[in-house]
Amino acid sequence: MYDDGLHHDGAANDNIYGASFVLGQSQAHYYIYAENANAARFSPERAEFEFHSVSATLTTANPGDIVINEFMAVNQTDTVDEQNKHEDWLELYNNTSSPISMAGLYLSDDYADPYKWEFPANAVIPANGFLFIWADSDSSSTGYHADFKLSSNGEMLILSYKNGTVLDSLRFGAQTADISESRCPDGTGNFQATASSTPGYTNNCAFNGVASATKAWSLQVYPNPASTFFTIKHNSSVSTGTFKLFDLKGSLLLTEKISQPETSIPVASLPAGLYFYQFSSGGNSDVLFGKLSVQH
Repeated sequence: MYDDGLHHDGAANDNIYGASFVLGQSQAHYYIYAENANAARFSPERAEFEFHSVSATLTTANPGDIVINEFMAVNQTDTVDEQNKHEDWLELYNNTSSPISMAGLYLSDDYADPYKWEFPANAVIPANGFLFIWADSDSSSTGYHADFKLSSNGEMLILSYKNGTVLDSLRFGAQTADISESRCPDGTGNFQATASSTPGYTNNCAFNGVASATKAWSLQVYPNPASTFFTIKHNSSVSTGTFKLFDLKGSLLLTEKISQPETSIPVASLPAGLYFYQFSSGGNSDVLFGKLSVQH
């Protein structure tokens, strides 16, 4: 606590002390302990059994205030949970400038049973912030774990109140392993495949797709996994292209101008792990995406 006139304590050096803390939920309990060289005291005196309380009125949500912002239904090598397991997950985004209580809100993957999983009463989504939820039916772990899993063949997600008010919902099709689908931009955009997932953070919309079989040309990246180098081979009629390699956070690691149908690139200096690549031929509108594993 402080007596500096800056912490709700009155004037500086007036022997009136104050402190502040961020209330992360609708109610919090606390006690005060003060001491000097000769004595100490609790408030309340029976602090082991009693406590002070402070409550706050948190904003409830209207449709569109909180939206489903990103999800991954086939997690094989992406994010791991507290038990080091790869599980399905989703992320919510708060479109408002105020923190919102999640009390009374439900998540489900079934429109016929929209109240499968209720958020804990103390859950809050920050203003213009994110809330991450595992969809793994694992109630024994810490964090938020919904009691359903996402289908790789496609299904639906719904966020609603018990009174029937739906804040957001979506229906998605068959999913690709380790590829998340994200709103671009956060909170308001349409969903698109994003090769670099960003659970709990701003979506990486630099990736606007994954490798497509509809291209008139193809790209080979081998060996994959690579250890010391990999080779890029393409059959595009365009003589030059640009190859970019990104880490899992979407940071650009290298850019290579490709002027031959077949080019080798060293990776011995890269840490072992999973990376994403982007190859453009004939302009940014003609782009292929993929993944590269590096193993040493």
